Amino acid sequence: MAVECWCDASWQSEPDSRSRTGLAVSIWPRAAKVAVHSKIQSFATLLPQHAETVALMEAVRMVRHVRMLLEEMGFPQKVPTPVWEDNVGCIAFANGTPPLGKTKHIDNRDRYCRDAVAQGIVVPQKIGTSVNPVNALAKEVSRDDQEALR
Repeated sequence: MAVECWCDASWQSEPDSRSRTGLAVSIWPRAAKVAVHSKIQSFATLLPQHAETVALMEAVRMVRHVRMLLEEMGFPQKVPTPVWEDNVGCIAFANGTPPLGKTKHIDNRDRYCRDAVAQGIVVPQKIGTSVNPVNALAKEVSRDDQEALR
C-alpha cells in the first residue's frame, strides 16, 4: 500500500494578494484520492516559490497524517512518499540545496520540509504544471484542462 501526494500553489491569485494551496493524497499509486485540500494561504507570500513552499509544507503535514493513520491500521510505510511539485526551486529548498542564508523569511516552513526529507518521510519529485492533477485546486483552469487532468 503506497501513498502518493501532489501539491500546487497559485501566487497572488486571491483577494488581498493571497495565494492558494491545492493538494491531494492517494493510497495505492494513481488511485482515488483519500485527502483533497484547497485553501487560501493565511498570509501574503513574497514570491511564487514562497507560495509553493507553503503548499509543500501543507502537503508534508497531510502526508505525515495519512502515514500515521496507515501505520496505526497495520500498514507502515517502508519507503518515502513521493510529493509531486511543479516548482524546481521549492524542491531545491526541500532538499536543502539553495543558499539558505538568504531565505530566512521562509525558514520554518522550509525546515519542516527539509526535516521530513531527511527523515525519509517524503521525497519531493518534479511534475509538469500541465499534468499536475491538483492544478485545478490551486488556480483557474479551462474546461478542456479540467477534463485532461481528470
